[in-house]
Amino acid sequence: MTQIAFPEGENSVVEIVNSAKEYGYTKGLNGYTYNENDNVFTDDTDGNQLAKVSGSLEKGYTIEADIVISTENIEKAKEPTGGGPGIPPPPDGMPPFDRKPKDENN
Repeated sequence: MTQIAFPEGENSVVEIVNSAKEYGYTKGLNGYTYNENDNVFTDDTDGNQLAKVSGSLEKGYTIEADIVISTENIEKAKEPTGGGPGIPPPPDGMPPFDRKPKDENN
């Protein structure tokens, strides 16, 4: 996930944090992209993509968000798309290429 939609408006976390000069935030809302103008969240008319925010400026914030991951096209996504030569077959005697995600611990 690279973006999170935060609730906006008067007294929202977005407004509070971006105006907290005592914590070093000096930009304010200058240049802030509101959800309604964001190319990711603009279609969320029901607020389904908004994070739930709790906490305070002094103690920090926690967010809670529902993230839905579709597994509908996983098998199709494993197939080469034809944009280039693809992955060459392994040399003789080597095991086939494993397309599973790499374990973060290895």
